[in-house]
Amino acid sequence: AASISSQMGIIASPVSVAVVSLTALLLNANHKLAGFDGYINLLQITIPSTLFGVLCIGIFSWFRGKDLDKDEVFQEKLKDPEFKKYVYGDSKTLLGVKLPKSNWVAMWIFLGAIALVALLGVFDFLRPNWGQVVKNGIPQVDALGNPKMDVLSMVSVIQMFMLLAGSLIII
Repeated sequence: AASISSQMGIIASPVSVAVVSLTALLLNANHKLAGFDGYINLLQITIPSTLFGVLCIGIFSWFRGKDLDKDEVFQEKLKDPEFKKYVYGDSKTLLGVKLPKSNWVAMWIFLGAIALVALLGVFDFLRPNWGQVVKNGIPQVDALGNPKMDVLSMVSVIQMFMLLAGSLIII
């Protein structure tokens, strides 16, 4: 369940290049999907569906098999010191360990960058724009008759903010 859940982050994360690339692919397709406007529409599908999938696999795994402390076969294998070392190893746990302030700062920088990217994805008008969109020599307008402007692509936004966040974390 954990490995499946970790992979779901790729298709549900607002800063995933996979999400932005799929959005661009769907927007540039010859056959448009009805009601599909872009980035936010894709996230409206992927976030709830991946959350539902993760919850389903979690519930399934919760009731699958016996608890290890009640599993006779596992308890019998634990009597072998090599098996016990293989399963539990020498690794330390982070439970009760106080993390340094720099780790917390790095986490907040990363989460802030994700929030900014999501915000810029939701509100196109916050991204830099230049010139009116022209398609086949015809200037494009929105539903209200306002000129459609070329805006900075989400791929570029993600790259800029994630590189900036990485730089700030390293500094």
